[in-house]
Amino acid sequence: DEVEALLAWVSSFGIVDDAAYAVRYVQAADERKPMSPAALRRALRVKGIADVHIDAALAGRTADDAVSAARRVAEKKLRMLSGTDTERRQKLVRFLQYRGYAWDGIRTIVDELASDR
Repeated sequence: DEVEALLAWVSSFGIVDDAAYAVRYVQAADERKPMSPAALRRALRVKGIADVHIDAALAGRTADDAVSAARRVAEKKLRMLSGTDTERRQKLVRFLQYRGYAWDGIRTIVDELASDR
């Protein structure tokens, strides 16, 4: 009973707002560490955010947004990778897969970045 009373009291200040938290989390991720929508969804679920709030926070994001975010991440990561072109390419693919990006986007980005060299 005391926990529920405390949560109600804290909620009255707007401190406990899962919907707002999900939106802020997605925005912060875009600024500091872009992640795929799937990775964002997983991270928010682990934090206990309901799917309805996650869906609302991710609403409006398109496949192009995900590819653009993946491209920014890939360009930055590529500058830090060493090895032969093939090794760097493999490392970049694994990195983007780890971040949860879709294979079609990964292939497109890696091919674009490889052709730029």
